[in-house]
Amino acid sequence: ILYLRGGMYNEQVNSVRSGTANAYITISAYNNEDAVIDGSGAVFNNGVIIDHSYLKLIGFTVSTWNSTGIWLRDCQFVELLKLKVTDVMGGIDLTGTIHDFVIDNCIIYDYYGGNGGHGIDATPGGTDSIYNGVIKNTKAYTAGAFDNCDGIGLGHDGISNIYLYNCEVYRVGDGFDISGRDIVVESCSAHDCSYGGGYKLWRDSVTLINCVGYNNPTNLELDFDNATDKGVKARLINCTFWESTSGSNIFVEQSTRGSKLE
Repeated sequence: ILYLRGGMYNEQVNSVRSGTANAYITISAYNNEDAVIDGSGAVFNNGVIIDHSYLKLIGFTVSTWNSTGIWLRDCQFVELLKLKVTDVMGGIDLTGTIHDFVIDNCIIYDYYGGNGGHGIDATPGGTDSIYNGVIKNTKAYTAGAFDNCDGIGLGHDGISNIYLYNCEVYRVGDGFDISGRDIVVESCSAHDCSYGGGYKLWRDSVTLINCVGYNNPTNLELDFDNATDKGVKARLINCTFWESTSGSNIFVEQSTRGSKLE
């Protein structure tokens, strides 16, 4: 365990080796002290880069980086707990092959609101895959609503078996932008989004349970899946949507190509 005492650490953090299943390597704020990994004036664009497995990051802040606050790359069994990320373009990025990860009780706020900005983004490339993940008790919001800036994005082919619970996104472009498969979103909230939808679904086997959406252009949108040239199938269980700013609480695109909402 590496404890961080309170204060500003004006440096980039890089993992150097993996822990084990019985002995995680942990970087943690000491006794709830306010430790900040700060990028002010730094020559690097990214704050914390994790390239190894069996690691835990707990209780500190990552602030003021030009690109990504925390970047996970080709790693497994990583836990991000009670972290704050602010004043970055992307809060938490997952790329490459990543599985068995947990993001719990994190806050990503006042991040860059332009095109490509996001609170959490998971995007495998090529034959990579991101799966068996839990994102819970987490918030993502900006200082103001901007276009095409996601709250939580699970993007593109290769994403599967992700469980989101008790997450809230607001004052972003799109709230939950989901194009993975076998995704469950439970007890989540999307509101005051400005660009597209509170919940935008692009792939099959996405289930929303006890979720709410309000004051979004479209609260729930089943988007036409251009990658597979077919519609999208999704399921809602006990969800509530109201006060759509464009007049559509639920919008099913391309129903003639097989889009189906249960």
